[in-house]
This record gives sequence, C-alpha cells and structure tokens, in this order.
Amino acid sequence: SVFKEVLILTYMFKAQYQYYYFLMHGVEIEYLGVEHKNGKYFFTGNPSPAKIHLPEIHILDDAALNQVGDNYFALSSSWHRNEHGNNTELIQTLKNNLYNYFTNKVPGKSEERLWASYGSTENILRGRGFTKRHIAFNMRATNDYSDCAYLAYLVNVFPHVDTQRYFEKRGFTIDRDALATSDMVQWLWRSRLRKGQEVWLYLPSRRMRELLHKWIDEVSLKGEQR
Repeated sequence: SVFKEVLILTYMFKAQYQYYYFLMHGVEIEYLGVEHKNGKYFFTGNPSPAKIHLPEIHILDDAALNQVGDNYFALSSSWHRNEHGNNTELIQTLKNNLYNYFTNKVPGKSEERLWASYGSTENILRGRGFTKRHIAFNMRATNDYSDCAYLAYLVNVFPHVDTQRYFEKRGFTIDRDALATSDMVQWLWRSRLRKGQEVWLYLPSRRMRELLHKWIDEVSLKGEQR
C-alpha cells in the first residue's frame, strides 16, 4: 500500500498464495505481457500468446521405484515428517530409490544432478554423489542449476494447513492442484529446461506425475501459457 504501482514478474500467478492475498485485500490487478520487437523487450496490456518451447521431460516410468508414491497423500510434507520421525521402512525405501535412480537409472556427473525433498527429510535422504545437489522444492529465481539434466522431485505439494484455513475463513479456496503444479514447474525450470534442453525426472508421487502430464498436455495443445 506504500507504492502507487508494483510490477511482479512471475508465472501461473493465479496458482499462488499472493493472488488470493491480493483478492482478499481488494488489490487491483492488471495483467501485462512482454513483447519482443526490433530487438527490444517491452510491457504491453495486450500481449501476443506466449509461446513455450517445451523440451522433452523424460519422466521415469518404473513401477518399483514409483510404488512409494502411489497413495494420493504419499510424499506430502506430513508424510515426510511422520515417516522420518518414526524412521519407517518407507523413508528408507525412498532413500534407496533415490540412490538407485541417480546411480543406475540415469548417467551424469554429480554437478548435473538436482533433487528436492522437504526439510524434515533432507538430511536422511542424502547420498553419495548427490548430497550437495539439494534445493528447496519451491525454489525460484535462480539460474545456478541451469546445467542440471537429472532431476528428482520427492514431494507431493499441498497448501500449508494454516495458510489454507486463513484464506478459507475469509471466503477463498486455494486451488491445491494449481498450487502444486506451479511449484513443481517453477522448480523444474531451475534445471537446463530453461536453456531449451531435455531433462530426466524421478517423480514418485502418482498425483504429481498426473499433474505434470496434464500441464505438459495443455502446453503442447495450446502452445502457450499465461
């Protein structure tokens, strides 16, 4: 409210908490696009459809490695927290699967690897050859990992319970599938996808795989996303 105008550069804005916060407070939102003409970029209120060249995302199709994420809520933040706290067989299975994936399923040097989990299990899931290649599951706005081709996304994203209740009490329902897709796509774009190059992905959550396939189909069908 201190500023007359604020510019936010983002993707899938309506899938983010900030969108609901703006609606709740009656903040006027104007959607802009970016045009590229004559070697220059400029904002416009009537942009041409944004074309997305989507390189191949090779999603691991391995029933044995994916079984740990078959349940709808498997690999959620509470799953990670509970399984780690109880040191269950499932968390050990996930750890073994991650090591198996990076060691046997895909090639590549350690600096070409990238993975994400929740903070509660990051330390226990670390392994030789990828310990230092972990970043937050909702990481944005960094190009430091743009050479990474071999990825593992070990989370199943849902709205934070307290945040969800906060908005629901004020009449707003968070689209949890859109939120999950947004976080996942933003994370994937930390890799060399941003350079237009193909990647290989271990995505054990069945729900997250279905959401990613849906997003890929939409982008491929429309050729655009706003």
